[in-house]
Amino acid sequence: MRLAQKEKQVLKELGVETIEQAKANLAELKKLEQERMTETERLKARVAELEPIAKERDEYKGAIAARAAQELAALSPEQRAAVEGIASTPSAQLKAIETLRPTWAKAAAPIAAPASTTPAPSAPPAASTTSGPNHYEVWQSLKKTNPIAAASYLDLHQVEIVNLKNARP
Repeated sequence: MRLAQKEKQVLKELGVETIEQAKANLAELKKLEQERMTETERLKARVAELEPIAKERDEYKGAIAARAAQELAALSPEQRAAVEGIASTPSAQLKAIETLRPTWAKAAAPIAAPASTTPAPSAPPAASTTSGPNHYEVWQSLKKTNPIAAASYLDLHQVEIVNLKNARP
């Protein structure tokens, strides 16, 4: 009798009325712990899956930042100020440079043509002016040092590079 009384007291302390109810509660607790463990393992696997992607993203961000810095360095102070005024991130700066580049080329063109475009009879023939960097050589140099920047440069100047490449002997 004393044992039965002690058993009831213990069951009451556990918050159950019968041993079967206590066993059922323990089984439910084990099931919940297993589900939680499975969720933790699933989250760990997802983190392991995303870590290389995050690393690759960081590498791309670094390459874009380097490319943006290179492009900004080639601009005049006024052009650089315009780009930095409208774009704060490196990728946005590259987009702004590409968008504004055609307007900068037009601004450099003379506003009014002279009255006569023929040279004076005693004037020597006009020397050919360079139209800018040799994009093929710049691209070749970038391929050796920074393939990602070379790919970006090729995207920007593909027509010029192909023309210069085809013109080579």
